[in-house]
Amino acid sequence: HDALPICNSGEITYPSCEISRPCQVTPEKLTEHNIKLHTKHGDKKYFELDASIEFTCKPGFKKPESLITKCKQDGIIYPTCINISPCRITQEAMDTHNLELEDEPDPKTMYQNNETVKFKCKQKYFEAGSLEEKCLNGKIMYPKCMREKPCLVTEKFFAEFNIELSPEYKNKTYLEHHETVTFKCREGYKEHMRSANMSQVCEKGVISQPQCIPDSTAISK
Repeated sequence: HDALPICNSGEITYPSCEISRPCQVTPEKLTEHNIKLHTKHGDKKYFELDASIEFTCKPGFKKPESLITKCKQDGIIYPTCINISPCRITQEAMDTHNLELEDEPDPKTMYQNNETVKFKCKQKYFEAGSLEEKCLNGKIMYPKCMREKPCLVTEKFFAEFNIELSPEYKNKTYLEHHETVTFKCREGYKEHMRSANMSQVCEKGVISQPQCIPDSTAISK
């Protein structure tokens, strides 16, 4: 209901009204989403309900979709611009991970967004997985090379012996030299009576595989 004036002891108290400003564009939100208000809005910070609000990406960022949104009753859904800055490959980072660039002796050190970087291990070091990584949003995940050969754990490795890693090792793709890991049988299988121990140690790229066989008891259930 609209507010009404109140008469009290011969004096009228009038209600006050403010301009409805359901949406406010804040500097914190602009920074968080890597955007700025379109110049057509000038210095405007407040927008009425259902008003269209247009943004632009900050330099070095891009947005593949629309940068126009609306002021809704529950606020503004801000579009987000992504970083398209190139990745700079540093010698310090490569030394930390025992890497060199594949295109030595004349490597480039700047890679564009989504461009693949090919590394290689330094002499006397061993790879632990893929040596190719992509520049994504201005960042790159450096692969790692090790002085001692690691043990690679692949799906083929698991399938051949009907085993899988225990939950605490679930996301492992390789094991470092002298690293201990625990396996378990896949569902529907049981440990072979002559199998190696379920806990094994990686020794210079070699690891003994425990073996599991079909569990007839589980199948009959």
